[in-house]
Amino acid sequence: MKTVLKRLSAIALAATMLASASACGGTKVPPATDPVTTEAPITEPPAPTELTIAKDGKSQYTIVYSGSEEYGHNTAFYLHRFFREHLKVNIDFIDDSDRPAEKAEEFEIVIGKTNREASKSLRKSIKTGEFVIAASESALYLVGKGEEETRAAVEYFIANIAGSVQGECTVAADLMFDSGEELTPVLEWEKNKIHIGSGGYVRLTTLQTGELLAAYSTSGIKIAKSTDDGKTWQPAVSVTKPAKTPLGDNLTFANANAIQYGNGDIMVAYRAHTPTNSKKNFYTSIRYQISKDGGRTFGDPVIVAEYQRNDTDFKGFWEPHMVILPDGKLAMYYANDCVGPQNADYPYVPSGSYQHIMVHVFDYETETFGKGMIASNGVEHKSRDGMPVVCSLSDGGMVMVIEANWDKDYSFIVQMLFSKDGITWSDPVTVCKPTKAKHYCGAPFVTLLPDGRLAVSCQATQYSGATAGDTNVANSQMNVYISKEPITMANCGDVNEASFVKVLENPLSMGIETRSIWPAMHVHNGWLLCAAEIGSNGSGGITGLYMRRASIDSIK
Repeated sequence: MKTVLKRLSAIALAATMLASASACGGTKVPPATDPVTTEAPITEPPAPTELTIAKDGKSQYTIVYSGSEEYGHNTAFYLHRFFREHLKVNIDFIDDSDRPAEKAEEFEIVIGKTNREASKSLRKSIKTGEFVIAASESALYLVGKGEEETRAAVEYFIANIAGSVQGECTVAADLMFDSGEELTPVLEWEKNKIHIGSGGYVRLTTLQTGELLAAYSTSGIKIAKSTDDGKTWQPAVSVTKPAKTPLGDNLTFANANAIQYGNGDIMVAYRAHTPTNSKKNFYTSIRYQISKDGGRTFGDPVIVAEYQRNDTDFKGFWEPHMVILPDGKLAMYYANDCVGPQNADYPYVPSGSYQHIMVHVFDYETETFGKGMIASNGVEHKSRDGMPVVCSLSDGGMVMVIEANWDKDYSFIVQMLFSKDGITWSDPVTVCKPTKAKHYCGAPFVTLLPDGRLAVSCQATQYSGATAGDTNVANSQMNVYISKEPITMANCGDVNEASFVKVLENPLSMGIETRSIWPAMHVHNGWLLCAAEIGSNGSGGITGLYMRRASIDSIK
């Protein structure tokens, strides 16, 4: 993204006027009749054209944050770490109240809502969802309307302005970047984040009654309903009961996904497996249960696929996802990295380096799924194609997102496939990836917006802000992207990374030291809903399943 430079009107103009006044006051003008004694005018040195934040691995600057902001310290540490680790410059950071007033704004990088007058003025000039990055005299300001916007300002500065030369960092002395003017907001999140319940890996669906249903895992698989578009949630209902694997271990349940079909039956699918990979034998399965009374009770579990390995290798079946195909049939997709015999009736993978995306079609009469077929072939793609999510396109086609690891520069990237029938799929194309090598971008989701555009989400470690292990999957944050135009089977061949714009504000960031993982999205009753498992990277932090809403009308 191109950095736009403009003059900071209020601050820079005042500085210019002050310099002009000083110049005029210091100029001695002798009588014109005495050319011999006329002195040369005293002129001020030209104003600097850039601020030298760092040079030759050294810096005069200090990062200043607001101690009154809940995550001010962590945001400052995040910027400090960037300078230290990527530019090899150590720039300290302090609370704004810990630096004497006479030193204020002198060689400072001011972050957020500080007691500095310039940062106060800048905050007043912008709206919710916006930030500014500005330079004046010897100070640099990264200021958002709120804490999340300030975090976005720091991310933008790192990605687009700070540079990548070790030991050096300069910015234009008249730098003024206003995100509200230069970055078109894609959507506007509601202020509040809504607590759904305790657990992990939540998925949302809308019932025929108009109720919103959430399926998730917490001591088994549970569902909960909302009758007010997700603002409040009814007590959860248990889908599963404690059970044993064929090996005698307690089953672990996870990766819940729900769908309503036909005359109103609700199906909840999930994976059930050996609790850890420390066992000598490992059991894995994909199962589902059906409710015929609107989700109050569920029938016995039915197995779609199962496998047992006689070792401790943690391979298996993962992340079932269900959709209605263009022909009206119900299909289930899931990831399969079970290493098994290659001449078997079921397509296992030859080694743990690969993973297939499988699809099964449901028979409404027998209420069972048919034979598994490969939807995305990880062996052919030389990849662990995983975590499939599928939705319809506006013209009746289908789109799938997966995470893939064939690109050795990154641990995972997000790819997209297309299909006319939901059975035979195109080759995958990359739509999201980190901008830093070795970082992770995975756990994707896709949903269709009313105007035909696609919303894609993922969890990504870049700029996670964790003070330790920032490339760990567990430190990811949910990111959301919106396609620039409607995507159909007619133009899907042109889809690539440039087809999508990242939403500036991550929806479920609750501070630098938190994660928002295994994210999901859903369009419901005029809202784009984003949900994820929130956890703290420290002790005593916030945990649980949270959701945030954005009005569809706000999507630009």
